[in-house]
Amino acid sequence: MTNPEKCSKCESTQVINDVQVIDLESHAESLAVRVQTKPHAQLFKGGVRVPLKAQVCGTCGYTELSEQEFRRKLYSILRSKRTTDTLKSLLSLTDS
Repeated sequence: MTNPEKCSKCESTQVINDVQVIDLESHAESLAVRVQTKPHAQLFKGGVRVPLKAQVCGTCGYTELSEQEFRRKLYSILRSKRTTDTLKSLLSLTDS
C-alpha cells in the first residue's frame, strides 16, 4: 500500500497502519528481515535484523509488509559495524 490512507487492492480508506507482525516460532518477536553484513565470509557472516510492520485493510483484509525506514536504518547499522564497501555498493545506499 504505497498510500497509507488507501488500500492498494480495493481502494478502501479503512486501513490499519503499523501493525506488529508476530513470529510465533521465535516466541513473540516481531517478524523481520535479515541481511548478512559480510556475505562473502566463510564463517561469521554477521547480520542486521530489521523488524517489519504491516498495513492491513479493514475491508478486504489485504496485507502488505514493509519497513519505511529500512534503507536509513540498514545504512546506519552497516556504517557503525564498518561493513565491507561491497555490500554497501550492492545496496546502493547513500548518506541522507
